[in-house]
Amino acid sequence: MQILEEHFISEILPKRKEDSHKGTYGKCLMIGGSARMHGAITLCAKAALRSGIGTLTLFVPSCIREIISMKLDEAMLIPAPCNEEGYFSLEATSLLEKELSQFEFVVIGNGIGRGIGARKLLETVLFSHLPCIIDGDALYLLKDYKHLLHRDAAVLLTPHPKELSYLSAYPLEEIKIHREQILAAFCETYPNVCIIAKDAKTMIAYQKDFFLNVIGNHGLAKGGSGDVLCGICAGLYGQGKDMKTSAICGVYVHAKAADLLKESMSCTSMLPSDVIEKLSDVFCLLEKRENV
Repeated sequence: MQILEEHFISEILPKRKEDSHKGTYGKCLMIGGSARMHGAITLCAKAALRSGIGTLTLFVPSCIREIISMKLDEAMLIPAPCNEEGYFSLEATSLLEKELSQFEFVVIGNGIGRGIGARKLLETVLFSHLPCIIDGDALYLLKDYKHLLHRDAAVLLTPHPKELSYLSAYPLEEIKIHREQILAAFCETYPNVCIIAKDAKTMIAYQKDFFLNVIGNHGLAKGGSGDVLCGICAGLYGQGKDMKTSAICGVYVHAKAADLLKESMSCTSMLPSDVIEKLSDVFCLLEKRENV
């Protein structure tokens, strides 16, 4: 088990080049959002943009396109068919199948809900050849599609304890006591899957490698923090194209931003959006250390 430390993160953090363009840093499709949870995909998108993604397109229910457009200037949108409740309808699957080939990797799950439309979108992504990051409600839907995790393309899962319990079929109390062993068994079964097991001390597992994050604070114990973490990982994956490195760096950067915020802000008042605004300071810190 390796403890995440600043010098290690600065060494492995994806490096940007002077001679580069937006295509160098990843073409990401982010699938999610609903009438009830449009904030989740917005936070995820903003975090990805602040973490260096090259180009970002959001595949969202058409009923929230105007809301998303008002919140995001830098992301493109694909409005998809939705039902009366504001969730993806089955017709969205056909549109996704037409659009997927334009992208290098996919993020799915933030604010997506657990309806049949979301279920079919997840199935479509898993059947594709694209690397993917699975978060939010898509982690619950994944239980019926775990056989599709036997794929060549990389997968990153980002469960909190309850989601990990649901995915692994172990009780929550077992997760708390035997988390490392449960993750090891999961990674042995699905060798192309990297897992961020979120908690006060987050653990990252990939094949036989385990990493533990010991920084961060309870300012992150709020709805939307996981969406921000997911977006950071997406931005880093776009630059480095390595899922394990993106997960390791993403977890540390997220926690470090919260610790920097704590110097001037109460953890009680800290918001996920505040963490996004602090990401630049974290990257500056890590990049300066790299150049020392």
